[in-house]
Amino acid sequence: MYAIVEIAGKQYKVQEKDKLYVPLLDAKIDDTIQLDRVLLVADDDDVTVGTPLVASATISATVLEHVKADKVLVFRKIRRKRFKVTKGHRQRYTRIEVGDVQVNGKKAKADSKKESGTADSKPKAAAAKEAKAAEAKAAEAKAVETKAAEAKVAETKAAEAKAAKAAETKAADAATAKEAKASESKEAKAAEAGEAKKARAAEAKESKAAEAKESKAAESKGAKAAEAGEAKKARAAEAKEAKAAEAKETKAAEAKKAEAAEAKETKAAQAEQAETSRTSKKADAGDAPEESTDESESEGAKEE
Repeated sequence: MYAIVEIAGKQYKVQEKDKLYVPLLDAKIDDTIQLDRVLLVADDDDVTVGTPLVASATISATVLEHVKADKVLVFRKIRRKRFKVTKGHRQRYTRIEVGDVQVNGKKAKADSKKESGTADSKPKAAAAKEAKAAEAKAAEAKAVETKAAEAKVAETKAAEAKAAKAAETKAADAATAKEAKASESKEAKAAEAGEAKKARAAEAKESKAAEAKESKAAESKGAKAAEAGEAKKARAAEAKEAKAAEAKETKAAEAKKAEAAEAKETKAAQAEQAETSRTSKKADAGDAPEESTDESESEGAKEE
């Protein structure tokens, strides 16, 4: 007869006098505990399945000891961060011995069946000897089964510890890989951001240089235009002054010529007047003595 019982979220197949390791229980050594979460009870061909529990079934157990599993090392490292941590863990278990398996308040029957005999067929001494031998054989078989069960529990425990260690190592490796990937992604983003910043700075520098060049060219063009305008104005002023000077000189020459012409005309008029006066005087002095004529000539000469 055996039963399937749930202990701390895990299912175990138990029989009377079995010893097994279960997750740490809140109980003292040598305390008797009741395992009331029975999922299945099987007695030869009579199988009772719970929905989800078998309400009429209870199993008692005795706490033998509290133990720790082998140490599991967890190593964590973050590269380029100078981060290394090593931690150890030992899972705690409770070793129990299964006692009575009761269904509907009655103790389950033993698996072995007692053989009956008659006084006539077998003597009492032989029957006692055979019973004793059978008990010894049953005890030996039970011891072998117990030893096998303990070995199986130890193997299960070692396998669970190994699996837990592998899972923790895998989780640590995954976490380390994830952190490394995140760090590399962060560094790549930082590098891209730096390159983009440098590119923007170079573009800004080139733009400023182009603007400065255009501004300088515009200033140079404006200065040249101003110089050309000033030179043009200077040439125009010089031309105007030259024209004015030329006009002044022309006017002065014309005035001088007019004065000369006027002086000449005046002189000619005076000469003509003098000639007329002389002629008239000659005409008037036809009967006069020669002295008077000479005097008039001298006067005309003086006038000239």
